[in-house]
Amino acid sequence: MTIEKEIVSDKQLLRKQLRKLLQTVSEKELVYQSNEIFKHVISLKEYQESKNISIYLHMPKGEVRTENLLKHALNSGKNCYVPFIINSTEMEMVKLNSWEEFLSYPKSKWGYPEPKSISENSTALKTEGLDLIIVPGMAFDLNGNRLGHGKGYYDRYIERAKEFSKLRNKVGPHCVSLSLNEQLLETVIPTNQYDIKPDIIITPNGHLSQINKSDISLTEDIKNMSLENNTEEVIIQ
Repeated sequence: MTIEKEIVSDKQLLRKQLRKLLQTVSEKELVYQSNEIFKHVISLKEYQESKNISIYLHMPKGEVRTENLLKHALNSGKNCYVPFIINSTEMEMVKLNSWEEFLSYPKSKWGYPEPKSISENSTALKTEGLDLIIVPGMAFDLNGNRLGHGKGYYDRYIERAKEFSKLRNKVGPHCVSLSLNEQLLETVIPTNQYDIKPDIIITPNGHLSQINKSDISLTEDIKNMSLENNTEEVIIQ
């Protein structure tokens, strides 16, 4: 097995373990952690100074909720964009004009709200670009690595967004990821050259760079996760 194939296999196994673990996070705990993370995000200089921001719309379970952040950004007068999946490789960020529009979104096949359609002039990279991207992930490690859902949508989009800014002599976009305690791993996440690290990872305890290891609430399930001696086939959904 080549190194690249081994990395892919290790990522698939880790995703499978995480799916099981994240399904066990209670509704009460999910709401609590999401609210703590929300407070940290809105205190960020990068958030406060952003004009154009994209915010992911969370999965039904096992992912930091983003409704409060979306509502806050809209009420703060920011231009808000949300993801729209075009096909198996392409994603755009589509302008969200109001909270009422968000409430009208139908659910995608993955269970999160998604815009009904897309028009060229409503996408971020056809207008002013983005100052800040809130990037989802299945897991993060203490080195700042991110494990996505396996399709590479955000890695490719961030590259495009950075190139858009570079061609216009703009800085950014800054990339911020939100992590439940259960998503922060001591295990180093396997990565390749296409994996992009977020600039900041925020947990209920604060910024990753500001957290002492002893303060991080790692569950025993996470500590015991191992990629060794497991050859089960994993299907990315």
